Amino acid sequence: MAWFIRQKPLMLSMGYEAKYKVMHQGEKVAVIAAGSFYQKGENVVRLLADKGIDATLINPRYLNEVDAEVLDSLKANHQLVVTLEDGSKDGGFGERIASYYGTSEMKVMVGGIRKGLYDRYDVKELLSDNRLLDEQIVVRRFVSY
Repeated sequence: MAWFIRQKPLMLSMGYEAKYKVMHQGEKVAVIAAGSFYQKGENVVRLLADKGIDATLINPRYLNEVDAEVLDSLKANHQLVVTLEDGSKDGGFGERIASYYGTSEMKVMVGGIRKGLYDRYDVKELLSDNRLLDEQIVVRRFVSY
């Protein structure tokens, strides 16, 4: 047997597991904010709290796998999961989460940038065009919760 077949994947050999970190436990609504959009997730949860919605905030930390344990636990007292990512939402992390919940009653709203070629752009304008400014996310996604 070749040496590379017996080796554990690098992340496992370093003791890393693909576990999401629940930063704040709330109910009804969960915000999973990935990468550089984690701070945006914090802002959205804060704005929701101002509106009387105690949302769960999750930092996925690793985007190539889903943490089934955390996602399944949300089914008990959540109705909506919102994903926020700074990349293209087409084929991205949010769509992976939506696919995971596909046969369940959980609603998933995927937030990310529409697929396209962005050469020269204003960041705030790009976020606004994709309804990803903090206030837009709250109004668009949570008005009925």
